[in-house]
Amino acid sequence: MFQLRRLALVLTLTLPLSTPLLAADCEGLEELLLPDVTITEVTDLEKPKPHCKVEGRISHSIGFTVWLPHEWNGRFAMGGQGGFAGAVDNQAEAFGQVLSKGYATAGTDTGHQANGLDGSWALHDLEAIANYGHVAIHRVTEVSKAMIAAHYDKSPETSFFLGCSNGGRQALQEAQRYPDDFDVILAGAPALDFDGLAAAFLYITQRMYPDMEDLSTPVVTREDRTLLRQAILDRCDGRDDLEDQILADPNACDFDTASLACGEGTSEGCLTPQKLAAIDAIYDGPRSANGEPLHVGFPFGAEDVELNGWGSWLVGRENGAGPGVPNAAFGFGTGLAKYFVYQRPEWSYEGYGFETWGKDTLAVQKTLNADSPDLDAFR
Repeated sequence: MFQLRRLALVLTLTLPLSTPLLAADCEGLEELLLPDVTITEVTDLEKPKPHCKVEGRISHSIGFTVWLPHEWNGRFAMGGQGGFAGAVDNQAEAFGQVLSKGYATAGTDTGHQANGLDGSWALHDLEAIANYGHVAIHRVTEVSKAMIAAHYDKSPETSFFLGCSNGGRQALQEAQRYPDDFDVILAGAPALDFDGLAAAFLYITQRMYPDMEDLSTPVVTREDRTLLRQAILDRCDGRDDLEDQILADPNACDFDTASLACGEGTSEGCLTPQKLAAIDAIYDGPRSANGEPLHVGFPFGAEDVELNGWGSWLVGRENGAGPGVPNAAFGFGTGLAKYFVYQRPEWSYEGYGFETWGKDTLAVQKTLNADSPDLDAFR
């Protein structure tokens, strides 16, 4: 389905207007007056296509950039931001190269400046959390459309939103909360259940790095992951009558991690109970101490993949994702718990049992999650 949506995107983004609208210079944009908006800089640029780059701020914190091509195709494409955001990003441009196709386009920092794995900006700042959750995208969309209408003397004929991961969550927030903002929305790999995903990351990290004071070495090593991946392939690779190192259907694989357990007097080519517990946490998904499931587990696959696999996301290495952050799961999980949920930078997952996770994250769920099945208004 995602591939079909991408195909639809490519086809849509390559359909030109018969006569592009012309706006040959950037004159007047610096003096443009919009409510609660400060324009900080306007630059006339030649690449990737002649355009005006407008940078500004909404209210006191929401940074944005709008790119206005001199030859405009009549359409607007807003881009999402990955991770915890924190810098003006535009996934519409990154994935679709929309500016070179004549689209007016925009991006935002969602109201704060930080590394994309750093959630400390949310500490004691509910406005910042709301801006990140959904408000900033909506407000920048409204400002961008007003700027487009003023610059070209015409509103966009069609408005698109493109986002992946957190950007995919933003895409679904738009469809659910602000259904009139966009005509076409593409939500790739949406992190729509934010508290559930954070629970999964924390549950895994508890077992991968049980001592938060020692983040030097994960419980599961690179060699362990290679052993695990090969055992899975040996069990399930050929079930589609093609041994190609690919699982045609990971969910149909019946591999049992216990088959790799070390026996008495065995230490080579096997896994200890502590290693198996960390691996099972990935496949089984998080549960509270009273057995309540909090999120689905990960399917078989990507065990020995570094970038965008288990390596960078779930296992990691010392400072692998930044100073004091071994992997993305650690960064996002602890960041959400410390700064969004418990508002305590010293919070630790050691000994934490998730018994009250659902109740404790209720405000975060209401602000960040994009899991409503009701898309009638957008449809």
